[in-house]
Amino acid sequence: MNSEQRVEAVRAFVISVRDRKFPYVHRDPGKVDWALYDAAQCTEAADMLALIRELVDRATARVDARRYCPPRRRGRPPTSPSDIAKILLAQSYLAVSNRVAEGLVHLYSNNLGISRTFSYKTIERAYDREPVTEILEEVITLTNIPLQGLEKCFSIDGSGTPTRTRQNSPTTGSVNASATRRTLLTPTRSPSRTTTMSIP
Repeated sequence: MNSEQRVEAVRAFVISVRDRKFPYVHRDPGKVDWALYDAAQCTEAADMLALIRELVDRATARVDARRYCPPRRRGRPPTSPSDIAKILLAQSYLAVSNRVAEGLVHLYSNNLGISRTFSYKTIERAYDREPVTEILEEVITLTNIPLQGLEKCFSIDGSGTPTRTRQNSPTTGSVNASATRRTLLTPTRSPSRTTTMSIP
């Protein structure tokens, strides 16, 4: 089936559903374990921070293993790309601005394992730093490993996250405020307390 045939198949499917002609097979709704659901809701934020820390630490180790690290020069060392990546993911999860994200550095440094504080300007320029984007790409790779062999087709999920975080400045208003909610990390609302990730 070529691309045009796929488009026509999707169009026919949509029309059949809209016209109530699609042969829908009724299924009884499954039972919900409300105790697990409540527990998942109560621990979601803590679980997400722990997940961000674990994924970024693993991604950083994989990136460092294949990267040549030149001898460090004199002067103050640059901010850890791993620390920046953790804050970027937490910022996306909480859908906050760069300045508020600087506060997350102080608030969640122990939870995320951040070595030292840095300003919102560092967060603003984060996507311009290759080591940071390399870690984020590795995080996406790690999140896809559990799905290998399970997914038969692939579709891009537009996250709404801008290429450069400075596009989220006040000059653009709150256009991106709701979009950034659907970014690298999207926690499930299922009772199983399983956290999944969407692909940007």
